[in-house]
Amino acid sequence: MLERENDVSLAVLRRFAQERVDQSSLSQVARAIGISHPTLREFLNGAVPRGLTLAKLRAWYNPAGNEVARLRHEVETLKKRIARWEQARDDAAEGDAPISLPTDDVLRAALRHAVTASSLRTVAQQVGITHRGLQLYILGESRPRAVTARKLREWYVRDASTRGGADEMTLRAAIDVLLAGLPEGGKGRATAGLIDVVRQAFRQAKMEPPDWTRKLVDGG
Repeated sequence: MLERENDVSLAVLRRFAQERVDQSSLSQVARAIGISHPTLREFLNGAVPRGLTLAKLRAWYNPAGNEVARLRHEVETLKKRIARWEQARDDAAEGDAPISLPTDDVLRAALRHAVTASSLRTVAQQVGITHRGLQLYILGESRPRAVTARKLREWYVRDASTRGGADEMTLRAAIDVLLAGLPEGGKGRATAGLIDVVRQAFRQAKMEPPDWTRKLVDGG
């Protein structure tokens, strides 16, 4: 097929179409052009389009129009990034930073103590994971997935309550368990709200709020 000198070449069209397919999908690009995806696949594989199909490809290519669309997309993306940055900045200013949770070392130490007092299988059942998985975690040979990490924190809180422990790290873990499922961006405010309720309850009882409430507010 002979093309006029001012026509865009099929090679350019094919390369441009392939780039868009790589960025999205064959079906999406075919819909944008206005042709079927089998027709687009044939074109990408080397078939020579004719008539209406070729006209649609050239109209879709339109370098000037695509450049404008690209610039608009970049502007919108930049706006969204700025908005997210501003939200993160505001959240940090209002104490919305994530609370510090027990480290793996802290959890492993508590687990080792519990295993020594009972057995690996007993503690694994309490946590809700396999004894092999618990053993690997205690030995530091595995990193828990999100669900397992949540189970470990929940066990840590339960174990501390049976021992009468109420150290700052345990309390942070307890709060995280209470707020499980809440988006990270809202946990800071929710944590502050929970602590405020506890402080008010102690004051209404004519008692001084526990030190941990002040530490979590000041250090959270």
